[in-house]
Amino acid sequence: MFWHRYACHRFTVVVRGSRLAIEYRDIKKTLEFEVHAGMADWDEPEQQIHRAVNTGNEPYEEVVTFYRSSYSRLERTMLP
Repeated sequence: MFWHRYACHRFTVVVRGSRLAIEYRDIKKTLEFEVHAGMADWDEPEQQIHRAVNTGNEPYEEVVTFYRSSYSRLERTMLP
């Protein structure tokens, strides 16, 4: 996954996978946790630049719904 940040609320549902890590670019921090199909949760806006890394033994897939606060540009910022 590319480095990015989110300025909107999201609802995420895991389709398949077993383990996922979130790496934070600027603070050199990584959070790793177990996931499973059907796992679902709300995500708050995230200003820290981060990316997801599949650390499990199978492909990771998720469906994400974005809840924007206005009709402005897409509030997800992709970074190099």
